[in-house]
Amino acid sequence: MRAMKILASVVVIVALSAIMAAQAAASPEFDAEKFPVKVEGVQLNNQGFGDSLAAIAANCENATAKTEEEAVPNPGANSATLRIHPTYGLPKPTKCVLTLLGVTSGESVVNSEGCQYVFHAAPPGSATGTTDVSCGKQAATPTPGNCKITSVAGAACEIKIEAQFLAGCVVSVGPQVGLKNVEYKNEPAGEEKLGAEVTGIKTNIASGCGVGKTETTSEYREGEVVEGKAKLAPKGKPALFQAKGKFGVEADPVEVGINEAHWYENKVPLGAQSGEPGAEGNDIIGWGKVTLASTEVGTSVCEVIMGGDVFDPGGAGPSAPFGNAPAGGLKVDAFHPFDCEEKVGEICETTQNSKLSVEAEGLGTTSTSQLEWEGKLQGPPVRAKLGNKTGGSPTQIKLHFVCPKTTGTEYNAKWTGALEPELEQGTSIGAAPSKLQFNLGSLEAARTQPTVGTEEGKVSNNMKMMGFESQAVISTKNP
Repeated sequence: MRAMKILASVVVIVALSAIMAAQAAASPEFDAEKFPVKVEGVQLNNQGFGDSLAAIAANCENATAKTEEEAVPNPGANSATLRIHPTYGLPKPTKCVLTLLGVTSGESVVNSEGCQYVFHAAPPGSATGTTDVSCGKQAATPTPGNCKITSVAGAACEIKIEAQFLAGCVVSVGPQVGLKNVEYKNEPAGEEKLGAEVTGIKTNIASGCGVGKTETTSEYREGEVVEGKAKLAPKGKPALFQAKGKFGVEADPVEVGINEAHWYENKVPLGAQSGEPGAEGNDIIGWGKVTLASTEVGTSVCEVIMGGDVFDPGGAGPSAPFGNAPAGGLKVDAFHPFDCEEKVGEICETTQNSKLSVEAEGLGTTSTSQLEWEGKLQGPPVRAKLGNKTGGSPTQIKLHFVCPKTTGTEYNAKWTGALEPELEQGTSIGAAPSKLQFNLGSLEAARTQPTVGTEEGKVSNNMKMMGFESQAVISTKNP
């Protein structure tokens, strides 16, 4: 019955695509178990900042980053971005040290009022994340402490490093986007470790600093203080932050999740099953009419019944675990086309005086194993990729087309490869099941009759699908 199930799985994918258009499959997001969640981060090492020519170098022994500060809202749902307000050098007496030209050093104050970091999620363990510096506007009538994110008048606010030992010396970083080399790790479980080795930071230097230039390009990574002088640690040593979540007074786990697409039954995520014997997953059935077409055989519409299983190898939902579970899988056990009717060309029935027969191959059981077509959810848009294009693969789609020779010629071809149907979401159990949309696919048709060669075997149209036993709505969702 897995053939029927395969249709169901494909349909599920289309459904997911329809209702989750804003969420891309395999798109990393900042996840939490409950919302809204307050995010709090604290440094794990010194935070360093400076340019490669050592015109400026700064080091802060203490740094924090939080939501709920300066009207930065607590996240209310999983999101590909996280906005957070940074502070440096607090609480006192912890200090930040600013060094100019590698010679003049002293205490400095970092003023980040009105500015936030916007982190963009990336797959855990890869330094492919980016961050933006986002700042509000200075009020038209300057007063102390009036650089607010909600302001709209005046010049853009900046993150400022203000030298306390040299009047008029200010090093500042204004709004900018796409700063590279941020890495996220979900360690320990339920927390997020952030490593930043950011380059290409546009930096302004006040003339009062006396370094001979007013602009430079800076880097941000681990900092050091050697003999009272601030400097950047060697490359390869990122500045580290540890982020945690808080829901009221309770800890609320937060992590970065890949958020692959997974299978749901009646909107409930499936439990973790491998798809192997004893843990096959949930049975599905699919049925409908599928259009099959090629140059040599014309266009026919076949009624099809399919059966199979859908499964989530690591479970599904934000807690399984935090969207980092592998994408949902599917296996087809049975695929039975019948009552094929020629619509265009009538090559079999007219030219060849025969009747088209389509038979699925590579399915069923042997004395030692179950033969199945295999696939998994992917995207965007979310699709069920079924089969593969590897020649001779035991899990690819295989269809044998035959127009037996009578008074005319004969058509004999093996259609093999992969299809990627989308799902149109079902809305009610039994009455309005999901639909499987074959809107992209074609197979390679290798024929032996009437001539030896290959052609494109097009597959289109749609089928309905649902749970096999209870007529459940089978759908997908990220994560």
